[in-house]
Amino acid sequence: KAQKHPSRITAGGFGIHLTSSAKDWPIFDHILPEIAFAGHSNVGKSTLVNAMIGVTPRQGPAAVSDRAGWTDQICFYRLGKRPPIFTLADFPGYGFAVATDLDRRNWTIMCRDYLKTRSVLVRCCVLVDCTRGLCESDMNLLRFLNKVRVEWNIVL
Repeated sequence: KAQKHPSRITAGGFGIHLTSSAKDWPIFDHILPEIAFAGHSNVGKSTLVNAMIGVTPRQGPAAVSDRAGWTDQICFYRLGKRPPIFTLADFPGYGFAVATDLDRRNWTIMCRDYLKTRSVLVRCCVLVDCTRGLCESDMNLLRFLNKVRVEWNIVL
């Protein structure tokens, strides 16, 4: 699970795990733009969160695991110290996970609810495994993002 303390490094990176939630999205004291990271299970979402802070995968506040399906809530991180720059929302992965079909369906509902209702969300970065290319789940997400008018980028 995500660590509760900030990660600080001399290279200037700073990130802190704020909270994790499956509903009742948090309202933070800081009103910052929010960017969501979505993608297939084990595509590297949490690793990218830690890289953006400037630390190696297992040193940062975002828990990294070889086990697909470890993230089961949306994890929120604040990046930047003075001033904070933005908030990241790290989604559970879709596709293979060590979880029940019901759990995976609930994650989809949770993520779609967040994408439809989160007013501070400015963009969703969809991480794609370049060895697999876009899969049907990626395409479904991109169609949904277009439908709810959320700006998106693909990250390889």
